[in-house]
Amino acid sequence: MHFEECPAPAGLQPFVTGFWFIRATPAARFEKILPGPSAYLVLNLSDPYRLIEPAPSREPAREVAAGFYSGLQRTYLISENPAQLFNVGAVLAPFGAAAFTEVPPSSITGQVLDAEGIFPGFGSLRAALSQGLRHDAKGIL
Repeated sequence: MHFEECPAPAGLQPFVTGFWFIRATPAARFEKILPGPSAYLVLNLSDPYRLIEPAPSREPAREVAAGFYSGLQRTYLISENPAQLFNVGAVLAPFGAAAFTEVPPSSITGQVLDAEGIFPGFGSLRAALSQGLRHDAKGIL
């Protein structure tokens, strides 16, 4: 397992509190993620996650996008992890998204959404990084 955290640069604070990177085999297939005081912007470089509604719902489990935003949550989330985790993420203050998008924070609270609708262009980072990762062995990165 490789996990790193670092604080956000002064220019992004107080909106972004930190960044993290993980590359690991998950400890379990399913993960219960408890609510907390932060929102998250995640670039998933591994296989897709599936998000499972914790309460009986008409909505089936769904895959989350390569780039996703998890707003402040009112209840826990259940995630079905891919075989390998490979993510880069930003931890946002509860009001942090408002500094980077015109989407009202109240409309994204309690949801996990494709980041493209909130932060246009974010999802394309996966393709750009994936190309760079393929070229890494040739020393291009």
